[in-house]
Amino acid sequence: PEKVAYLWLLLNENKWNVTEISRKLEISRSCIYKYKKRGISDADNKRIHKGGRPRKLNKRDMRKLLRTLKLLRAREGTFTSKRLAKEAGLNLKNVSMRTVRRAMNEAGYKYLQARKKGILKKTDLKKRLSFAKKMKNEHSNHVWQKEINFFLDGVSFAYKRNPFDQGSSPRGRIWRKPCEGLDYGCTAKGKKEGSGGKLVKLMVAISFGKGVIDCEQYDKMSGDYFKGYISRKFPELFQKADKFPSKLWIQDGCPCQNSNAAKMAMSESDADLLSIPPRSPDINPIENLFHLVRRELDRQAIDGTITQETYDEFATRVINTFKSFPIERVDNIIESMDKRMSMIISRGGQRIKY
Repeated sequence: PEKVAYLWLLLNENKWNVTEISRKLEISRSCIYKYKKRGISDADNKRIHKGGRPRKLNKRDMRKLLRTLKLLRAREGTFTSKRLAKEAGLNLKNVSMRTVRRAMNEAGYKYLQARKKGILKKTDLKKRLSFAKKMKNEHSNHVWQKEINFFLDGVSFAYKRNPFDQGSSPRGRIWRKPCEGLDYGCTAKGKKEGSGGKLVKLMVAISFGKGVIDCEQYDKMSGDYFKGYISRKFPELFQKADKFPSKLWIQDGCPCQNSNAAKMAMSESDADLLSIPPRSPDINPIENLFHLVRRELDRQAIDGTITQETYDEFATRVINTFKSFPIERVDNIIESMDKRMSMIISRGGQRIKY
């Protein structure tokens, strides 16, 4: 800036020619001619527009696009750039979709895959925030390790004849910033086990310091089955967890697992259920275990080049993977729960990275 100001002074004095100014300031003559032609900018040293095609979208159009983007995400979820431009009131005859997409990219938004975590409602955000505050205020920081006996949930794995060649299902895309993957309105519904294939269905329980304490295969989830599971397994699970006198345990809001018959069986076993908010897999650490087991199964198929496998062989491989899962890794998952509660509170109930 100092050199530009000095150049402006020398040009105004009209005592120096271009060659002398070039030698004195040690800048090229072409640079001096450029400033003489266009003039020096104001004190803020802003560059003067050199011409060219004016922008198709002005600042007002950009504000309309960004405002409409948030409205459509809350109202419709998935939408195209054409739908966004039309809803924002842009003249589609003068503005191409390429222009709209470039403008969204400049604002930091990309057409990225939606994270498949289920769709949260505003009431869910309040329930999640209330749950996190309750756990922080009414319990110690070590409630997840010392008071909760076990985390229980059902999970399904799709059997494929050729695990090595199994492809992933296509995922929905949405306009969002890279850092907004878990924010309200940026997630999509979907099944983790993929499309097609016979399922291996399991009831799995984990406990801090004990790892996977149960892995039972079943055919169909129902209230009667889960009632029988509680009667058969809960005394053994509480004994394995060894958190006496606490009888706390956690599961999600599956209707079959919360039927009247199941609740009656819980009451008879003196089990104290700690329910988590709906659509909150990031609050249940066993969901992280399921994700890690899926990755381990894929790794086994790739490393072992498993190009052919029967259903029984696949079921055995899944159960053995659960039973041999390292206790230390299960403990690391559960130890993060107190941090998760703090993150949910700081994000106002929004989803977190877990």
